[in-house]
Amino acid sequence: MTKPLKQILPERMKRALRRPVDALARAAGYERVKRGYPVDFRGLTDDAREAAGRAGNRPMLLKVPIADCRGLRLMAFPLTIDSPHPFVMVAREYLANRPHPYPYEGSPLQIYYRAVQLATAADLYGLSRPAEAAQLSALPSIAAVAPWLSAPGRRVRRRRIQLARNEMAQHGTISRAGLVWHGMGPVPDERGRLEMKRVCDTAASIADSGYRPASIKSHVHAKVLRANGRQVFVISSGQHRAAALAALGYTRIPVHVSPNSVFDRDSVAQWPAVASGALTQAQALEVFDRVFASEQPPAVAAVWPVAWEQPQT
Repeated sequence: MTKPLKQILPERMKRALRRPVDALARAAGYERVKRGYPVDFRGLTDDAREAAGRAGNRPMLLKVPIADCRGLRLMAFPLTIDSPHPFVMVAREYLANRPHPYPYEGSPLQIYYRAVQLATAADLYGLSRPAEAAQLSALPSIAAVAPWLSAPGRRVRRRRIQLARNEMAQHGTISRAGLVWHGMGPVPDERGRLEMKRVCDTAASIADSGYRPASIKSHVHAKVLRANGRQVFVISSGQHRAAALAALGYTRIPVHVSPNSVFDRDSVAQWPAVASGALTQAQALEVFDRVFASEQPPAVAAVWPVAWEQPQT
C-alpha cells in the first residue's frame, strides 16, 4: 500500500541510486521501464474502478468534479471556491487583493495554524468514542494516517518528518523548526510563510497563464474512496495546486491515480490499520465516512472557520 523507502529518500539520492542500477541492467541487455506515465482517460470516463480495470497495472489520469475532491488528507476539506480549506481561503484572499501585498501575519493560514492544533491521533481521526481508542490517544496526531493506507505509528511520523525535511530543502531552507505537517498547527511562522508563498505563487501562475502542468505525470495525485456507487478523491500530492484551482473556480480537474489506490468501503477488513489491529472496523469506517462526506474532525470543526470569522485583535 505504502512505499516508505521511496518517499523517505531525498530525490538526489534516488537519482544517484538509479544510475548504477540502470547501467547494470543495460549491460545485461535490459532497459528499465518507466511505469509512471498514466493512461489518459480524460473525456472517456471518470469512473476510477472502470478505468483501473482497463488500465491494468498502470496509473490513470481522470478528469473529475473538483467538488468530489478532499484536501489536506484526513482533514477532508472540500475543494470548492467557498471552502473553509485554509489554502483555498488564502488563495482566494490573495487573488482578490492583487497586486497589493498580502502578508502572512493575520492571514487565514496563520490563524488556522494557531487555532487548529490537534494533540493525538484519535483527535485527527475524529472518533466519536475516544475512550475506546486509548492506543490512538497515546499517539501524536502526526502519527495518524488514513486506515485504508497504513497503520498509524512511529513509521508514519518519521515519514512525515522526512517529507517535510525534503520540502524545506527544495524551497531553500533547512530549519528544523519547519519539520511539521502543513495540514495543521502548531506551525512556526517560517514554515507558514513558505506554505502561503507556495499557494499564492501557484494561484498567480494559473490565473495569469492557465493550468499547464509540466507533463502528464505532474498532475494532482489522489486516492479514491468508493461507497454506494459514488466516489471521492482524497488529494495525496499537489495540495497547493488543488487549492489554487478551487479558489479560481475550476469545476473539474485532472487527477493522477496510481494502481491499487482505489479503496472500497466494503473492503474494510483488508485495510492495513484494521488488519494490524490498530483500529477496529467500526473506527475505520467512521473515519472513512467522515472523509467521504467531507466533514472535518470534531475538534477542528469546533474552532474552524470560527477563529477566522471572529474579529482579529
